[in-house]
Amino acid sequence: MKCVYLILIVVVGFFINPNKCLAEVESIKCCNDSVFGKAKELYLCGKTDSALLIFENCLKYYTKERNIAKCGETLNQIAIIYRDKGDFSTAINYFQQALDKHNIAGNIEGIAQTYNSMGILYMSWKDYDVALEYYKKSLRVFYVLNLDLKVADVLNNIGLIHKYQGQNKIAISYFEKSLLIRQRFGDKYKIAVSLHNIGTVYSAMADYKIALDYYQKAYEIRENLGLRNEIAVSLNAIGSVYMNINMHDYADEYFNKGMNIALETGYSQMIITIYENMTLNYSEMGNNEKFRECFDKYLGYYDSIYSLDKHRQLLELQTIYETEKKEQEIKNLNNDIAIKNLKSQRSQLIQAMLIVTIVLLLFFSFFFYRSIRLKSDLRIKDLNQRLLRLQMNTHFIFNSLGAVQDYILQENPLKATKYLSDFAKLMRSILNFYTLDFITFAKEIEMLEYYLNLQTIRFNNSFEYSFQYDVEFDLDYYCIPPMLLQPFVENAIEHGLRKMKSGGKLKIEIIKTEKNININIVDNGIGISNIKNAKESIHKSMAIDITKERLKLLVKENKKDINIIIKGLEREGTLVTLNLPLITNRCPKKYDKNSNN
Repeated sequence: MKCVYLILIVVVGFFINPNKCLAEVESIKCCNDSVFGKAKELYLCGKTDSALLIFENCLKYYTKERNIAKCGETLNQIAIIYRDKGDFSTAINYFQQALDKHNIAGNIEGIAQTYNSMGILYMSWKDYDVALEYYKKSLRVFYVLNLDLKVADVLNNIGLIHKYQGQNKIAISYFEKSLLIRQRFGDKYKIAVSLHNIGTVYSAMADYKIALDYYQKAYEIRENLGLRNEIAVSLNAIGSVYMNINMHDYADEYFNKGMNIALETGYSQMIITIYENMTLNYSEMGNNEKFRECFDKYLGYYDSIYSLDKHRQLLELQTIYETEKKEQEIKNLNNDIAIKNLKSQRSQLIQAMLIVTIVLLLFFSFFFYRSIRLKSDLRIKDLNQRLLRLQMNTHFIFNSLGAVQDYILQENPLKATKYLSDFAKLMRSILNFYTLDFITFAKEIEMLEYYLNLQTIRFNNSFEYSFQYDVEFDLDYYCIPPMLLQPFVENAIEHGLRKMKSGGKLKIEIIKTEKNININIVDNGIGISNIKNAKESIHKSMAIDITKERLKLLVKENKKDINIIIKGLEREGTLVTLNLPLITNRCPKKYDKNSNN
């Protein structure tokens, strides 16, 4: 009777006196299916703190009752809440505990469910290969057990991976398969998820009318069910559509509604997504004050959740768990061998088995250590490459913001507005591409043109620029690391052309050979040999060193030589030549950011 009373307090009392309600939740000393189900409902309604308290008390109760299967299910629910809060280290720890309990209980369905939840976590980190591996493990089990609704959940998540990789047709196929199953069972909550995800694909394909129709259908279902977190997701998506069709006031209204809910429920990942969209929207509206405010908040939330230290900690926890698991298996194997040896009482057999066991352990340990070392090396290289790109982009962003500040101080609103508009376009490109390893030459040139337009305005058209390449060179076919050329272009302007009042020339020439792409960056400035300012020289060296580090990683990955040659011309100016390998199969087809489920 006490459990029923406390359930009513959780549901009704929360809306009357939240603090008192939370205190009552902490006093729950029993748990049954009704209490557990109510905690799930609170989580779906965005009352994550209340749900977490109930799940933690349920875990204590199930542990005391030695109900291992329910312990595993409860640990999985707790992990999901921490995952949504952005505490990935705590989440992975609870997921691993859940897997241990399910293995002990022989709960195959529970193992598959936890694999699916862990896949969502790794998908949040854009580690799509690991996420897909967990999804496939989960899907095989659910197919065997004929759990169609669970199959639909995994199909939906696999569709998300294909969507993030720009494979829109494949993504829609998975989403529609998932939707058919959910409609057959009448699961409104999951139907809304499928409708929303289909809408995100059409939005990525710029078919905003169809996308808005799917988003509205999903929003209506979520509004009727009172699912606070999911409502925030829908409001953000609808706002994104209005932003893309230049209805910025409508977009601002939906973004603010979604943000209020996300802040209320503590939905960290959605807070980051909405702040990013608000930053872009205010940029295009020309509201510099709001733009700066939202951009600072976006960086603060993003760094607090997706920092490199947290990612490294997450990987270390996963490695420790796998190592301890293998060590326990080896220990159990040794115990079994010892028991058999004692019973057999045959010394020769004992010696033979011990020798075989030692050899197997040494063989296994060698390859296990080697595998972990290789994975660790690859991960470090990947993180280093992302960090180097982030350093370059941050330096460039703040240089551009300084130029905007100059116009504002000069009280020239027309130039400031034009500059902000071009900067917003460049900002959108950087936010889209800075996490990618490669983009097409067309996208690289497009970003450079935005940048050069800003610089020509900044320096009162004191120089001209041009791009030269053969008409048969397919800019959309060949790939290049994003923002690779920008440091050299910036050095040409800052150290060669900026002191010229007029007549400056900058030429970027792309020449395709049989095995390479040669890029020449030529200016008629003062020349590299005349740069005497120490700070300028240090800055130039740092930018080039960062680029060289990126190219070293590219050389190791592609096993092809890359050369950089910088030399002063005889009369005036500087020539930079980059020799890059032909890369054709590394460019994503679409560049967009959408929400997860």
